[in-house]
Amino acid sequence: MNNRTNWDSAYPPTPSEYHDVMMNTLNNLEEINMKRKHKITLTLIAALVATFVISTVMLATMNYYGILDFFGRGENALKPIEGVENLIEHDLGSAENEFIRLTVREAMYDGYGLRVVAVISPIDNNKYAVVDDIETYVPDGIVPIVLDGAAIMSSNAQLENRCISVPADQFVMEESALVQSAEGILHGDAPEIIHLTYTLRSENERAQLSVSFNLQNRAVPRTVVLSPTTQGENFRIVDTKIIYTQLAAYLNVTFENYLPAPQDEPFDIQDGIYYGTPGAVYFHNDLNCSGMENAQSYELSEFLERGGRACPLCLDALIVPAARVMYFALLDADKNEIASQNTSSSQVGNEMNGVRIYHQISILQTSDTLPDRVFLQPMEGSERVNTAPIECEVIK
Repeated sequence: MNNRTNWDSAYPPTPSEYHDVMMNTLNNLEEINMKRKHKITLTLIAALVATFVISTVMLATMNYYGILDFFGRGENALKPIEGVENLIEHDLGSAENEFIRLTVREAMYDGYGLRVVAVISPIDNNKYAVVDDIETYVPDGIVPIVLDGAAIMSSNAQLENRCISVPADQFVMEESALVQSAEGILHGDAPEIIHLTYTLRSENERAQLSVSFNLQNRAVPRTVVLSPTTQGENFRIVDTKIIYTQLAAYLNVTFENYLPAPQDEPFDIQDGIYYGTPGAVYFHNDLNCSGMENAQSYELSEFLERGGRACPLCLDALIVPAARVMYFALLDADKNEIASQNTSSSQVGNEMNGVRIYHQISILQTSDTLPDRVFLQPMEGSERVNTAPIECEVIK
């Protein structure tokens, strides 16, 4: 009896499908001719038990989501660098109220990017359900607690856009819990210990929780500079580098775009107070439009003086096409494109005299070494711009 108790406590509850399979197997064994029964050896029984235990543990853990499960998802999934697991910290803190529990399951800083995985679960599955959409079906008698997203802020490190904002559509289900993956960039040198706060966002007071935690900076990044030998007709590459971390390689390109900005079509808007973040292109009527954080109020004239445009969402303005659709793919010495993903391009600062400055970040699938020369290929969406690739000298 004691041995059975130890087995029960050592492993999670048996899934019903495995219980049925095991019972059928044992019943079939009992029907074997008694003359052959003594030939069923302890080795066979041990093998059955081992298979049962391993399968049970696999079922219990296959839905566990961690940082590396979220990295490199999609058709062109990238592989993390071997040994990166040593950077991941586990179970960094939790908080709860009478309705839900928030747990920071994993977090890591690889020398450039910050990644966090958090779990939100109901305290009582018989009373509450955490969902990421108000239209999600929940059984009668269960109170849905709707999550709108989350934000991560740091008290001693500079995060991109001051905080990492994560929309609700990045939640995934794990049994009765929602798991959320957040990732962002740290600018400048990170301290040895990074102080972070993970905060749930929701209009539902039941879902308003925060967890503050510390993350060790164990990263050893390395930077390789790419020096362009030529420039394009309508753009100029200001700075290009690859930051190698223990997780991946990040391509950073800063460039000026000389293509003239299209003119706004006439838009009737009344004078008054509107909202926006410093340096943003659009101004808003809604303080929280598009998950905007730390918005400030300005007179309409202040936005117009610096070339601001009315938001196409909360002000129903016409969407003005921008030149930011251009980005750069990295080519090897034979001008073959190196696989990349999660490419983002954002405008840096305000437009000056028709010139816009953009900063692009891509995660590369590349080796730890580069040839003496590579190329940057201008792209618009998935199509190459009709411009010759820009040759770059690799400064190691």
